[in-house]
Amino acid sequence: MNLTAYELSAISGGFAIVGALIGAISAYRFGIHLAVQQQRRIAAANFRAAFSYTISQMTLITKGGSAKNDLLLSTFPDLAVAIETYRPYVASKDQAAYEQAWQQYHSFSKKMSFADYYIKTDQEQHPEDLFKRRVDAILNFAHL
Repeated sequence: MNLTAYELSAISGGFAIVGALIGAISAYRFGIHLAVQQQRRIAAANFRAAFSYTISQMTLITKGGSAKNDLLLSTFPDLAVAIETYRPYVASKDQAAYEQAWQQYHSFSKKMSFADYYIKTDQEQHPEDLFKRRVDAILNFAHL
């Protein structure tokens, strides 16, 4: 089968168009993937930053439970906002574990102050270790 120059150029032009379309679609999909990953990394960094003040202050407070209680109660609203802001970035399969980690961090009864909850619930551990473990359980969802 002999092809004329016109037929050959039409075939090669068709392949060029198909190749350009495949390249454009691939670049678009890769660009979207990179944008989503970047947005996720920024959200994770902001999420971790929301907890940084509470973590740093808990390590600096050497007084008894009332100062820690005041710190935990004063930072609680900001952390609750951070939890809800980051929730869409948590995989759907991890949503229940994410909620459980948050519940373990903040749940306390009306009879017990926030700091007492940390101090009295686990006698085998230092309160700081329990606090760190509960915060780490939450921050494990913010992979960078």
